[in-house]
Amino acid sequence: MSSRDGGGVLPRTVLVLVALAAVGLGPATSSALAADPAVRADAGANITVTMTRQFTFTPSAIQVDPNQTVNLTLVNAHSSIHSFTLFAQANVTDAPLDSPTGMYAYNDTHAKIIDVWLGPGQTVNVSFTTPAAVGRYLFVCMYSSHWLTMNGYLLVGAEPVPAPQNVPLIPAIMIGTVAFALVFAAGYHLRAVRAARRGR
Repeated sequence: MSSRDGGGVLPRTVLVLVALAAVGLGPATSSALAADPAVRADAGANITVTMTRQFTFTPSAIQVDPNQTVNLTLVNAHSSIHSFTLFAQANVTDAPLDSPTGMYAYNDTHAKIIDVWLGPGQTVNVSFTTPAAVGRYLFVCMYSSHWLTMNGYLLVGAEPVPAPQNVPLIPAIMIGTVAFALVFAAGYHLRAVRAARRGR
């Protein structure tokens, strides 16, 4: 058995597959978790915000006018507890959305417009008046570091949708799992080839 037939082909193939897995799954970190196009909420209209099984808000951007009455239907479609926490300060730049613990202190020191908590499968209706000041108002899930991917903006006035700030946890886990499985398969194959050679 040549090195191409035994120890060479599969290990090289595995390395290629690992690279392809990283490339193929990598774009999901910037596209699958990117902010949705802003949903327009007209005066008196009802907007449904779903807390998904992928730990995101859908939609993650809501366009409204200043001093507008908004009716929200919050739907927790997940098996976990979630919150819809809308902060009252516009255009924040210091919210530590990439920190697994930093938002706890931020939550304690910043005023909120809405802070509603939902159990698994629960639906809650909330009505509120939007702020008078034009700007972007952050909303997150405050349960167990969910804000890493569960964050979005209430866009009051003609504010553009900001760049997404989600941390790609789920794609990272997928890449790690695929890579581990492929490397394990390569190691198993090499041990089998060496055992076969010793048996000759």
